[in-house]
Amino acid sequence: MIYKNIELLNTVASLKSLMITSALPDDGKSALALGLAMSAARLHKRVLLIDANLREPSLHKQLNLPNEQGLSSLLASDSDLSSQISLQSSGSSFIDILTSGPIPADPANLLSSPRMKQLMAAFEENYDLVIIDAPPVLGLVDALLTGSSCRSTVMVASIGHVTRSQLAQATAMLTKLNLIGVVANGVSTSSSTYIPYTRQNRFALQEATDK
Repeated sequence: MIYKNIELLNTVASLKSLMITSALPDDGKSALALGLAMSAARLHKRVLLIDANLREPSLHKQLNLPNEQGLSSLLASDSDLSSQISLQSSGSSFIDILTSGPIPADPANLLSSPRMKQLMAAFEENYDLVIIDAPPVLGLVDALLTGSSCRSTVMVASIGHVTRSQLAQATAMLTKLNLIGVVANGVSTSSSTYIPYTRQNRFALQEATDK
């Protein structure tokens, strides 16, 4: 339901690439990124899910995938993309996975490079939807750099974990970029507007323009 709501947002002209981030770590953004990828795949969209958290990657651990090569390897290389892209199968014919790769010495430099935009353009040509699991916003510049290469951003906020001021700060930073909505994680189950998303988490989507 969250995926369909994102598709229906008037602010999304062309949902080709979507970054999922949060204000703080452990807010459930990786679970949301994976869930959105699965939702899109069920609608027969060809999806590429990328772990762009080059400092503390987790996607390969969740999916039990090797991580000797990945996004950092592609960003550090200037070889032809067709010979360098090494994707992993998710078990679905509609989802490919690009893990983070080895942790680089300077993640921000790689994510801000022209190579990143080149990669994203190539991915958008070959997939219906590219979903990026990005680092948290606060304390790091990585998410803002990654978001500049994506068309849209959704932020996850864990209720009871992130403070109002932290949420306001992160939202303000992302609104200047391409924020289309905020997903509340861990909300009360008593309201019918809350959508069950995983066994552990419940999410509700609110447009970024709502006050």
